Amino acid sequence: MSTYRARDQAWNTRLWHLPAISEITKTAILTAKVIELGLKQLFTFITMWRSLVALLLFVNPALAQEHATAYEALRVVARESGRNALHHIVSITGVEGDPQPKKWNIVLESPDAGGGVREVEVHDGRIGSEGAPRGSVAGSAEGATIDTARLNLDSSGAYALASHTAQTSHTKFATVDYTLRTDERGEPVWIVTLVNKSSRPVGTINIGATRGTVRRTEGMFAGTTMEDVETEYDAEERGMLTGIEARIKRAFHRTQEEARGMFERVKRSFSDFINRE
Repeated sequence: MSTYRARDQAWNTRLWHLPAISEITKTAILTAKVIELGLKQLFTFITMWRSLVALLLFVNPALAQEHATAYEALRVVARESGRNALHHIVSITGVEGDPQPKKWNIVLESPDAGGGVREVEVHDGRIGSEGAPRGSVAGSAEGATIDTARLNLDSSGAYALASHTAQTSHTKFATVDYTLRTDERGEPVWIVTLVNKSSRPVGTINIGATRGTVRRTEGMFAGTTMEDVETEYDAEERGMLTGIEARIKRAFHRTQEEARGMFERVKRSFSDFINRE
């Protein structure tokens, strides 16, 4: 009797566990399917992401090169007006650069034109218009033409130096306006104006286009210039500088030193550029 009872108990126990085993099996199968589906979706996502990254890597350089640099605009002038035109460049301007402007306005010395100068507008790889300057001319048409052989800084390099200077002085900006012309000594200089989202200028940086020296700033470092830095230590010894003034001028000096190092990485000879073709 006890034997039959033991068998019944064993059978009942087996029956009791069968549904549980079935449910566990179903759950395991369902879990496996969910995991399989998740892995497939993950694989699809990774594949799509890799394709997107590859596409961005391919497209971004094209977007970055969509708008021409100043050198490239000058090359258009040389191609359409002749290489001799490069000896008559008075100024180059571009506005709303992000980082490069959509168009460049180039003023050339032209004795036959009214006022002795003419202006060409370069965009989309060609001269779009040509005529009298629409605004005031930066620089003088007499003896103030840019010696392009002395150019070692394209607008892309000028942007890099200006952006770094703005960063060190905690100046935020959205776009930049460019002007390349000669200074009072006949040296080519980039004047880069930083503009905020409200279209207001927040600072101006003068950068030598031959050696990449940050010569002066306006709206940053309290308008410190190279001359201020050169006389700083003597003035400090004579007690002529306050602590704040000394710190500002030293910050400007440090920015100059950093800009020199950056210039070595971004410098670009115009002569080499134009003679490559």
